[in-house]
Amino acid sequence: MRFHERLAATTVFGALLAATFALPGAARAQQAGKWTVDARGGIAVPASDLSDLENVGGNAAVGVAYWVHPRIALRVDGSVDLLSGKDSSDQGVLVAQVPDMTLWHYVGGLEFRLTPPEATRWDVTVNLEAGATTMDTDDDPIFTTGPGGGPDFTQTYFSGNGGLRAGYWVTPRVNVFVSGQAHLIATDEQDTRVFSAFSSDVDPSGFSSGWTFPVQAGVKVSI
Repeated sequence: MRFHERLAATTVFGALLAATFALPGAARAQQAGKWTVDARGGIAVPASDLSDLENVGGNAAVGVAYWVHPRIALRVDGSVDLLSGKDSSDQGVLVAQVPDMTLWHYVGGLEFRLTPPEATRWDVTVNLEAGATTMDTDDDPIFTTGPGGGPDFTQTYFSGNGGLRAGYWVTPRVNVFVSGQAHLIATDEQDTRVFSAFSSDVDPSGFSSGWTFPVQAGVKVSI
């Protein structure tokens, strides 16, 4: 993904964050509300085979939850990890400069509240979701020999997500929180073997999974 495309993506997520913070004051108290909307941002830490290619990058996300029970919600999430490709200054044996990588995650699933909603302002939840992740890199001539034969690497795979969030209701409808998440991406070895051309740390046969661990802070609003 070229610089101006990455800038546009970041701008879109920034607008979503601003829209969430600007929700109207007609929202009901959290205990009475059925819906919550959250915006969050922070860093994404690549792990497993992705850590051989990419450095820590930025992360932004938005989520919507519908509470079918005071402790159980159905939720959907959209997030993006903006990872920075490794270069000669990083550890590992690089054959070529690694292009930057953008990971688009779109998942849905369940959220469970661990704390009693009527008894405390503290709000601790866990989530478990599944969906898809699109891996999209900057252009590089190496990718013209890969499975797509294009200027960049763009593939979409099944992914799963889980995490823990700890928050505090500063008002009956506004919650501030920190969270840690884990994204598992079920990649295809035949597709990803092209990345061995960038680093000898990557198996020539490719890799079948990749992980990122976003660490975030955000705001949740009950409506």
